[in-house]
Amino acid sequence: DEEPRAFSNHMTRVRTHLEGLDPRFCAMVLHQRWREQYFEKVCNNHIGQSSISRSVLGEVPIPLPPLEEQRRVV
Repeated sequence: DEEPRAFSNHMTRVRTHLEGLDPRFCAMVLHQRWREQYFEKVCNNHIGQSSISRSVLGEVPIPLPPLEEQRRVV
């Protein structure tokens, strides 16, 4: 189901190529990286807020098992 969404200028929308990376698997990996405090090491710190650039976000290591395995994990 499509539902309306709004994005702040402080957010980056991540889209995947569906034929190679399941978006739910990608979200799980990114959340795991957050739990591992990966983003604390690569983020920019501003007054009261941290951010990560799109180029740095694009370098986050994401394993790519076969699509069926990604779906099984999810």
